[in-house]
Amino acid sequence: MPCMNGYQSTQKIRELESSNNLKKKRIIAMTASLLEKDIQKCLDAGMDDFLPKPYQSDELVLKISEIVNDLGPLN
Repeated sequence: MPCMNGYQSTQKIRELESSNNLKKKRIIAMTASLLEKDIQKCLDAGMDDFLPKPYQSDELVLKISEIVNDLGPLN
């Protein structure tokens, strides 16, 4: 992104959610690094999970399925 990186974007989203009493959105980082410090940086920025690149489409589907299952029934 030209004006913000993923960490900054996540922090801004979390600030907006908090200040406007909005439901928290799930944010999954897609990162090329599996270093513990980089994963922790994602989590510290407010991201909920991460997916290392390169990833297989079934891995992405699994992450999305986990989110959908956490949401419960649609009513």
